[in-house]
Amino acid sequence: MSALYPVICSSQPAESGVFYRRLFGFEPTFESDWYVSLASPDLRQQIAFIDYQHDSIPQGASREPGGVLITVEVDDVDAMYSRVVDLDLETVLGVCEEPWGWRHFIIRDPHGLLVDVYKDILPKDILPKDILPKDEDAADPTTIGLIETA
Repeated sequence: MSALYPVICSSQPAESGVFYRRLFGFEPTFESDWYVSLASPDLRQQIAFIDYQHDSIPQGASREPGGVLITVEVDDVDAMYSRVVDLDLETVLGVCEEPWGWRHFIIRDPHGLLVDVYKDILPKDILPKDILPKDEDAADPTTIGLIETA
């Protein structure tokens, strides 16, 4: 395999491209009015956006995205959060530390998709399984407030 990256259906691929370029420093690898492909400067991370009404999208699949959480690991969560504030982006969850060893925050991208920006803060010799509660209900994300339930 030479690459694996998401291509997210969008009503505004150009706006999506601007969002990820401004926030994470991605660079365009291809741009048109219906498709934008981005990569990190080292080309290790990639993401793309396609107009959800483009002819290449199979019939019945043409819709805006939903139910997606984009997770991005960074070296400095606080510096990235300062950037979010400077860019006046919508914050869903401010910077906090979680029992599984993350310091993170969550924002929304132009589609409303959640972007979880984190730094692993566990010492290298401790694994999340070693610190999470053993009770199955306590480890359920719906019981600790991460996922809203209807």
